[in-house]
Amino acid sequence: MKIKNVGILLFILTVGKSVAVVLDGPCSGNLESRCNEFCLQALRPLRDNEAKIENLLKVCKSTNLQGNTKNRLDKIENQLKLLELNSSATNLENRENYLLSQSFQKIGSKFYYIEKREKLNWFGALNKCTRFNGHLASFQNKREFTDLLPHLNKNIWYWLDINDLGVTGTQISMTSGRTPAYVFWSYGEPNNSENKEHCTHLWTYYTGNWEMNDIECTQFHRFICEAS
Repeated sequence: MKIKNVGILLFILTVGKSVAVVLDGPCSGNLESRCNEFCLQALRPLRDNEAKIENLLKVCKSTNLQGNTKNRLDKIENQLKLLELNSSATNLENRENYLLSQSFQKIGSKFYYIEKREKLNWFGALNKCTRFNGHLASFQNKREFTDLLPHLNKNIWYWLDINDLGVTGTQISMTSGRTPAYVFWSYGEPNNSENKEHCTHLWTYYTGNWEMNDIECTQFHRFICEAS
């Protein structure tokens, strides 16, 4: 039996649209191959959409992963900050306990060691304070200076960190290497008498009040160490 004309209607549903195709023509041996070719062409939009969906899913997963990673990093950062604060508080407490155990006393916001027995030259005093993990006293303002004075013996002279050993006449703080933040010199001082006086101490010699004076660094006096 021969069939002269064949009408084939194919409906293919793809994502978001339908495709309708009619094949008309004489029955022939290549009908199957033509159908296969048509099916591949018709399914191509579906395959393209499938690829797009896969890419979209990958982006979504990646975005979600990035969000989770950021949240985790934020939590870790907060935990590290908390540990740092706790560590700082512990270190500060340990530092204060150490200083107090070394006969430092807290005056204002600083710790001071006021030598009551041993006399050293300026260099020996500097070394002793360094061994305490501190330095010879260096005042940053008048308040620090006046807060310390009631704790001193007016009959004793005390070394400070001020000197002009580097350049004669240029007083510096040994602690900072800069011009001292606060000084209170006796009248006419520092005068570098006989070009021998290069180190600074506290005394009450002239007025009965605590003032600063330069003397020879090789003299032996008490000293004041400082630690923050």
